This record gives sequence, structure tokens and C-alpha cells, in this order.
Amino acid sequence: MIDLQTAFSEAENNIRVWRNRYTSQEYPHKILINIMYRAYTMSFVWEDFVNDKLPKFHNFNEAIISMERYYGQVATEKVNANLLNWLRTRANDYVGGCNYAFMEEVATDAERSANDLHIVETSYFVHLLKDKMVLYFIAMRLAGKTDSQAIEALTNYQVEMTGSFDYTSAKNAFGELIVDQYLAQKGISL
Repeated sequence: MIDLQTAFSEAENNIRVWRNRYTSQEYPHKILINIMYRAYTMSFVWEDFVNDKLPKFHNFNEAIISMERYYGQVATEKVNANLLNWLRTRANDYVGGCNYAFMEEVATDAERSANDLHIVETSYFVHLLKDKMVLYFIAMRLAGKTDSQAIEALTNYQVEMTGSFDYTSAKNAFGELIVDQYLAQKGISL
């Protein structure tokens, strides 16, 4: 099973930095933009994965190092310059289970409501950890594991695959299999 502590610490650090850097009006929107940034980036990485555009690896460690680099490259080359335009023109689209228009309403409410701010912050943890799990899954697959083997290696759950899944269903599966329980152990839930 994969250890999510490093990813969780990354999320905690980001939240702490943003909370101190931005005003209470800016802060929830900064979180939302980062959720969408990650979702768009991962959707491109997923598409390259399913379209067999990524290299194969001898082991998981090589694969995850390469996938982390590739994630950064995709973010820089495809998402950075386009994200704000996509958020304006595609606000109602779902990307990796995230809908900007809906989440923007919650972020606006979070400017004045501690409960809504908690929802936005928790959503950041949930989506970051799910996206990390999807990236780990891709790395496992590129290192030669089948879908079922990769899921079992990452979660300790044996699953029977009844078909292939897309980026959103992969996120949801990892949410159910590992992320939700991990966050509950940390005292974080929606």
C-alpha cells in the first residue's frame, strides 16, 4: 500500500502558505484554482496514458519519478497559459470530477463562512490525494502491472476489473479505496 503522508504534508504546507499569503477573500479562490489546475493537468496526463503516449519502465520508482516530472512539464506547457481562459469559457465542464462553476459558488461563500471554507480546504486535500493516487496508478501501469495489480499494490484491496475506467472514475475509485479512510484517520472529512 502506498504511503500518502508525503502528499498529505504537501497539501498541509500549501494550505498554510496560502492562508498566510492571501486575504480571506482571495484565499478560497486560490485553493479552487489549484484544484482545477491539478485536475486539468492530470486529465492531460491521463489522456496521454490511455493513448499509449508514455514510456514503459522497469520499476515503479523509475516510473513515478518520470511521471512527477512529466506532470510538471504538462502543467507548464499545456495548463499554465490556458487555465484562466478555460475557467471562464468552460466553467460548467467537469474535469476529474471537479466543476469550477459549482465550486466557485462555494469559494465565494467561503469568504464569509468558516463552514464553507472548511469544505473548500477539505476539497483540496481530497482532490490532491486522489490525483496523486491516479498518478501512482499510471506509474504502476507503466512499470508493467495490470489494472488490478496496480490497484492492489497501491491500496491492499483486490478488485476485479469489469472494464477500463476513465480519469474521473479512477479518482473516485481511489477515493473509496484509500483516500477517504486516510483522511478520516487524519480527522478530515466533508
